[in-house]
Amino acid sequence: MSVGDGHGDVLGFVDTMAEWQPSRMEAAGTSPADESRWRTFAWNDILFYLSGPLAELRWRRRSRAFLWLAASEMAERCIADENVSDDSDLGRVRRRLCWLHPGDERAAFIRAWLEAEELVARNMSAIEWMARELCDCGELLDDEISDMWAGSNRR
Repeated sequence: MSVGDGHGDVLGFVDTMAEWQPSRMEAAGTSPADESRWRTFAWNDILFYLSGPLAELRWRRRSRAFLWLAASEMAERCIADENVSDDSDLGRVRRRLCWLHPGDERAAFIRAWLEAEELVARNMSAIEWMARELCDCGELLDDEISDMWAGSNRR
């Protein structure tokens, strides 16, 4: 996790391994239990990829009502905008939604957006606390983040 590292107007950047890997789903003979697990992983990744932009919007003092109303516009941008890079948060969300909910990606995006908004709202004080710590050091590694998150949720 880092801040201020030249990502345009993005406040920070989180680089972590996704839980869902498309190559696993393309393998022949996936069991129903494996498929269910991979579906859960894909949904978790979607929430993760949406949480960053939502946290930034919250930090920029966008109201929860604004974020709820933005769900439809963001769904359109994610699903239909050809300019969204496959390597961006929205591009990664789109790829997972196309696999999870083919033909119903827009509705699934809206559900995910609202669920991720709820997660961010519930954890915003911990997110802001961690962001302040991150600003002091510029970068945090996985173990440091895990320890800080565990400590911030006990506060």
